[in-house]
Amino acid sequence: MKNKKLVGIIVAAIAVILVCFGVIYVNQAHKDTVQTNQSNSTGLKIQRTKHSNTQSSKSEDNYSNDEWMLMGYMAYAHDNYVQSRHIQNNSDLVTDVSEDLDDGSLKVEKNSANTYTLSNKFGSVDVTVENDDVKVENDGTTTTSKTELKRTFAQFENKIQAMTKNISEDGNSQNNSSSTKNDSDDSDKADGNGPSKQKQEFNNLELITAAYLDGFEASTTQGKISLAKKILAKDNVADKDVPTDDFINGFYKNGEYISIASNLSTSHYAEFKVTENSDDIVKKYGGAGVLQTKHLSKKKIIQTWLPYKNDIDQIMEQIQKNKGRNEAIGRAIGRNN
Repeated sequence: MKNKKLVGIIVAAIAVILVCFGVIYVNQAHKDTVQTNQSNSTGLKIQRTKHSNTQSSKSEDNYSNDEWMLMGYMAYAHDNYVQSRHIQNNSDLVTDVSEDLDDGSLKVEKNSANTYTLSNKFGSVDVTVENDDVKVENDGTTTTSKTELKRTFAQFENKIQAMTKNISEDGNSQNNSSSTKNDSDDSDKADGNGPSKQKQEFNNLELITAAYLDGFEASTTQGKISLAKKILAKDNVADKDVPTDDFINGFYKNGEYISIASNLSTSHYAEFKVTENSDDIVKKYGGAGVLQTKHLSKKKIIQTWLPYKNDIDQIMEQIQKNKGRNEAIGRAIGRNN
């Protein structure tokens, strides 16, 4: 009798153990499934779900390579913008990249129909738009499918399309595409072609202003204008608050040269000599008595900058206004002039 009871106890214990193992196995399997379905915690929030047959307002075939390139770059650069700009979402990302393109801190060069180089002060990356994905190469390679890019950025398609104007091709951004029309319209106002026409379109100070802006570190003409206006806006404060090391003022005549200074003391400047009967503009730039010399093409400067004549006139006026403030600013900050 005792043996039967002992056998019963042993059988019951084995049954309990088997039930416990079964519960543990089911819980672990459920946990693994949850972990597999979780989205990536960093970078783009990409949903790894089955593809839906529902299409957005724009099919993949209707995006240009320029737009795919920008989407691919933003997917690649997402984490960098999170760390450096503290962006909160993809809308912030699109806005920040758009601003960087506008002010020239991010430059885009189109090398071929589907290859691009993007660069900023930290370095550069190469982007290739392929049939089904976009590849970004730097130290390594980041590839994002067009399906994922579309899912992430389709709602920003109008803004991304507008961003393509800052893409440079053969040294000129698409933002300058209207220059051909402007040039042809202006030709009706000029007597002849070449230098005679150029002389009527720009006076010497406008030409010098354009040549000065051409040296700004931005990849597009519009980016250079935006950068200059941003600096001049900082100068438009009370005399005592002017950033003396970042104060654009001019024009100062020195023999055949006219100079524009980039600081209040005028120790850092660029000076230009425009020769009437020549295509040459001589530029000397630097500071502390050490100047470098560069030769610019008058024809090329005018061709590039003529469509932006209104912007040039505004900037030129502000530069002249700043020159007139030098003495008052010197008194306000206690500097002898």
